[in-house]
Amino acid sequence: MKGITWKNVNDGKKPQWMGHVINDVVYARIAPKVLSSLREKNPIVLSKNNKAYRKTKNTQWIEDKYGHDKLKEHLNVVVVLARAAGFNWNTFKKLIDRSLPKFNEDGSISMELGFSDID
Repeated sequence: MKGITWKNVNDGKKPQWMGHVINDVVYARIAPKVLSSLREKNPIVLSKNNKAYRKTKNTQWIEDKYGHDKLKEHLNVVVVLARAAGFNWNTFKKLIDRSLPKFNEDGSISMELGFSDID
């Protein structure tokens, strides 16, 4: 949707902002406090050359018993919304903001009001 191909991703050429997109679309919308919990369990550390990174992937901190099923279900909904949007990023964002609103840090839902009609 944003000009990224599987070839680019597999070659390790994904842009820096991709993590922000994943946090926005997946972890901030899946359940209350998931993103903040993952950030606590998987903190940012500095490398020897002062580059900030996380030691592990956030998916490694999702619970096996309940979390994996919930993550699969959430990702299926995200894929359906992307298809419904015709893989157009702006339309997709409107759909996901409407149907899967983000959770605030306190666990409440931040519902956007005043949506314009989807193009």
